[in-house]
Amino acid sequence: MNIRQEIVATATVYFKRFYINNTFYDIDPYLMAATCIYLACKVEECPHNIKQILNESKVAFNEISAEIRFPYDIADIAECESYLLEEMKFYLVVYHPYQVLL
Repeated sequence: MNIRQEIVATATVYFKRFYINNTFYDIDPYLMAATCIYLACKVEECPHNIKQILNESKVAFNEISAEIRFPYDIADIAECESYLLEEMKFYLVVYHPYQVLL
């Protein structure tokens, strides 16, 4: 998937914000990682289709290890997105140092 570094950084911040108050047993981290990427793409105004995020996640996690299973579908990512937003209290603003460094 061809996404900007700023989107990856935003998704990482969302992932960390979620798991500050939750455990890995609450929601599968692989589902949350895909959801964070999807939400970060929307917030950073570079939206990707949810099907594309789902397919790329399956391929990426399979490349990391054949033991990783990603049995989720579009509805799971959409539901997890609303849960992520609620847990972050809809605070989506992330300040990155990239603008200063450029």
